[in-house]
Amino acid sequence: MQRPDTKSFLLCCLSAVLTLLVVIASDRLIGHLVPTLAYEKGLVLPARSTIILRTSEFDSIAIVNALGFRDREFQAQRNDAYRIVAVGDSTTFGWGVNIDDTWVKKLEAHLRQRGLHVEVANLGQGGSYPKRYADVIDRALPILKPDLVLIGVLQGDDLAQGEEDLDIPPRRLSEPTQSLSFRSTFLGIIRVILPNLAVLVQSTQTTAQIWKRQVTALTTSNEAGKLTFASLEPDIQQLYRQGNLNPGLLAGAIRSPRHMMTTMNLDEPFTRSLIAEMSRHLSRIRTLAANQGAEVVVLSIPTREYMDRFDLDQYRRLGFQVSDEMLNSTAPDDAIRIAAEKAGLPFASVTPQFRTLAQDRRLFFLHDGHFNHEGHSLLADLFLPLVESHVRNAQSRITR
Repeated sequence: MQRPDTKSFLLCCLSAVLTLLVVIASDRLIGHLVPTLAYEKGLVLPARSTIILRTSEFDSIAIVNALGFRDREFQAQRNDAYRIVAVGDSTTFGWGVNIDDTWVKKLEAHLRQRGLHVEVANLGQGGSYPKRYADVIDRALPILKPDLVLIGVLQGDDLAQGEEDLDIPPRRLSEPTQSLSFRSTFLGIIRVILPNLAVLVQSTQTTAQIWKRQVTALTTSNEAGKLTFASLEPDIQQLYRQGNLNPGLLAGAIRSPRHMMTTMNLDEPFTRSLIAEMSRHLSRIRTLAANQGAEVVVLSIPTREYMDRFDLDQYRRLGFQVSDEMLNSTAPDDAIRIAAEKAGLPFASVTPQFRTLAQDRRLFFLHDGHFNHEGHSLLADLFLPLVESHVRNAQSRITR
């Protein structure tokens, strides 16, 4: 048997090492020549990434800019425009609609149509809640330096998710993410070694296959999951199996079927503790904004479970417990208002108008439950007078 040529082997090893060093050097050079790559982790999401949101109800593409949020490219350097940033969860992000159809960008368009020189940045993130809103503000404000911060707090859901910050076991999953795999581990290593090249070749993410795997895991890993899934109507089961329905909803029905009723009794000690937790994060936002000279307004974002009987029944079909009282109660707004007031922040709600108009218009995706195009448009219309007033008052102060 012929022995390997030791010299040739060593030369191959040396060549491989030199090639790796050249690639690493190239990566660092790219990072130097393209400064925005310093934000590869992104202010909110992985910079320069693309997320395809495709189900039987919608087909949209979310493109993340170089600074790491879903919007057109923004310059960190301020121009003379009045700058607004909107922070929120998947509703603000615009789950299921294209960026120009989100309430954030429609609000920007309306303000510009009224002759106001403004720009509005969409810092929404799926699965987020007040603690994460504060974290985003902490990262984003020193870079974007806005004049006004809009905090879109989702009724019911954002309050209940505060349970994850309390010293008790969480009962609900947020927006699902891809589980750890060899591929994700390998990509993670590559991002550590070659962070700038990894940003330039950021892979496109899709949801359907990920959701199918997550539904399988939820319905086979424990008895509660099997029982909850079996109790759902056949068409709902089929949507989950096909990857056409967010498994975060299924996880919520399994772990906390009374999730959206948490906010209904503001006198319960547990609910009061959640309001205090929300207020703590809003107080942090107020302080961070004040340090940058920005104003803050807390907006109550309508949730379908509190709007209309049709949408309430759709939520019940997903395995959640609901009550007719949810359709008339002010508690979902009151919880957010109390938290905002404790934090010393102004609060605004459009729930009465939204409830009235929801009777004759479908404002949410039937099964998914997020705002559809019409829902986003209505929300922008209803919040427009408030935001326009802030902009004009600020401009009048400057011209005095």
